[in-house]
Amino acid sequence: MKNVISTQYFGPIAYFCLLANGHDFLIERHEHYQKRSIRNRCNFLSANGAKQISVPLKKGKHEGLSIDKVKIAYEEDWIKKHLTTLSSAYGKSAFYEHYISKIEDVLKSEYLYLFDLNNALEKLIRSFLHIDTDLNFTLSYSPKGYDKDLRNKEEWEKLNLNWQRYPQVFEDKFGFQKDLSVLDLVFNLGPEAATYLKRLI
Repeated sequence: MKNVISTQYFGPIAYFCLLANGHDFLIERHEHYQKRSIRNRCNFLSANGAKQISVPLKKGKHEGLSIDKVKIAYEEDWIKKHLTTLSSAYGKSAFYEHYISKIEDVLKSEYLYLFDLNNALEKLIRSFLHIDTDLNFTLSYSPKGYDKDLRNKEEWEKLNLNWQRYPQVFEDKFGFQKDLSVLDLVFNLGPEAATYLKRLI
């Protein structure tokens, strides 16, 4: 059996942990877009606590569109806003300067579709983490038949990982925060992030 996950904007650490430990996933290409999810937003820790950034999407009934047909809106300069926000949150982290230029290059490519942007970012993050498996996609939509189905919140809650502390920029203020966006791990641990992921299972 295969595992499946929705497309993600800088997805959670838990997902990359599963990848790093040999779990193969298909990325869902044919589901309908769902609001307020990891499909176009990510979570991280800022100087003011937990924060989210989200990719703005073209107006319309996204719920009726296949996820790979949902278009990104560029009327506002959200790319600059996201990069400024990440700089504020992670500019003092140990490896921010090492990775941010490559992330910036992908964001500034101005992909037409959210699905394509997310795939480009995931491919980049996989390279940072030395995860060599290719991105593979569903051929059609199926509501069941997967070992792990991470297209919904209920399945995420069933994951039982052995979370371990790693240094975080604002940990002294808020304590250690688990399962943020994978960016938190990459910026704070750098090359050691791959080793960290393998210890969580």
